Amino acid sequence: MTTEKILTRSYNLTDSLLKQTADGIVINIERDMDDFTDRGITQDRIDAFKDSITLFDGLPYDDISLGNVIIATQDKEAKCDKLKKAIRSIRMVAENAYGTFDGRYRIYEFERLNNTPDDVVHRLARSVADTAAIQLLANPEIVAEGLTQAMITKVLECDVAFDAAIDNQTKVMRKRDTDAQNRIKAGNIVFKEMRKLCNVGKDLYYDDDPARYNDYIIYNTSDGTPPPTGEFGTVRGVVKDSQTLEEVDNGLGFFQNMENPVEVDTDGTFECDNVPKDCTYVIVTSDGKEDKRVDFIVVPDGELNLTVYVDAVAEEPPPGT
Repeated sequence: MTTEKILTRSYNLTDSLLKQTADGIVINIERDMDDFTDRGITQDRIDAFKDSITLFDGLPYDDISLGNVIIATQDKEAKCDKLKKAIRSIRMVAENAYGTFDGRYRIYEFERLNNTPDDVVHRLARSVADTAAIQLLANPEIVAEGLTQAMITKVLECDVAFDAAIDNQTKVMRKRDTDAQNRIKAGNIVFKEMRKLCNVGKDLYYDDDPARYNDYIIYNTSDGTPPPTGEFGTVRGVVKDSQTLEEVDNGLGFFQNMENPVEVDTDGTFECDNVPKDCTYVIVTSDGKEDKRVDFIVVPDGELNLTVYVDAVAEEPPPGT
């Protein structure tokens, strides 16, 4: 059985700044389209890039998804309180009928009502309703203290509403996770293409037009500003099979003391901006390959290129061979 790969952001820009920056790069390229065409950049490619920006911008932001989770959670908590109130009504008549030390009271396990997970409250509600229904028919003491079928029905109705609220909360939380993954995927596509186009732009104007060269400089920081001088560098790499020397994709690079891993692209390459100068290694892992640690020294304000060779994991022979 395979599991879906959890995506990580390949950019440090905020989502809104990524969109704004990408829009600005489109404007620059359309201004310089004749030069980009000479480098093989077609209008179809630019249109596809614009479509990817539109798709990214159209996906729900996490604050909206989070708001829906909060609403669903508040609804669940309100229904839980209502259910507990209905259960406490039965607890009161049971305590008046038997006292808290009588086995007929203890069988309810009312002590589980406080500080318990949702699933425990749900199971307790069903147990309380079943026990009360039996005692309603067999124990005149609790009937004399006010137990009625309506009280039991109230517990069951509140429990149904509470269970539905739990399901809705779970659904909304899963949707938030899905929305986040879709947004990360779309953002990574935008950022990857933007960097490629910016590399073309910088190469076009490196010697002849400093102003236009600067138009294609982007900083992969949360606010889009340059990182502190002398504190960070860029690490680029390619992952290859040590036996076949072919590029290996579907991997992740885990940099020392950095929170988020970096994805290995389909062509086996990976890149990480803003690698702190005290970072000394990256561990690369990929599907069907062993983890590989590569030591390096960051070049502050510069770039470092790595080639990472990973070894194929030998497959186990089928049983009986």
